[in-house]
Amino acid sequence: AQQPETSDPDIKILLFVTAHVNPSQIDFFRYCWPVVRQNSALTREADVLVYAASDGNTSLDNELRSVLPEVFPMSTEPTTAGGTRSSSDKNSAQNVTLRYFDNPGYQEGAIMAMGDAVDNGWVAPHDWI
Repeated sequence: AQQPETSDPDIKILLFVTAHVNPSQIDFFRYCWPVVRQNSALTREADVLVYAASDGNTSLDNELRSVLPEVFPMSTEPTTAGGTRSSSDKNSAQNVTLRYFDNPGYQEGAIMAMGDAVDNGWVAPHDWI
């Protein structure tokens, strides 16, 4: 069944995903997110910010970078610098940002994720997160 579009195209939504870069998280992006996106107009139209804790495993970091464009169609691949990639055609691409951080621990990392998002203005242009 075709999903309806959001009722107001001027509302900016941010899908803020925190993750620890490991094989199970990458598999979740690869196999679960496509099903979620297929069944949810909100996840297809929202900007996406992936805030990822990396343990320095370059192979896994590269794998996550390669999986994100498969899951969230965009004009170019995300970078570790977190540059936002976008397309002027809202139907063909989403604004997707990948940010890496050093995880200080479970609770501290969760608090840091929200603090960084607010302090760096990543959530400011959005109406709903």
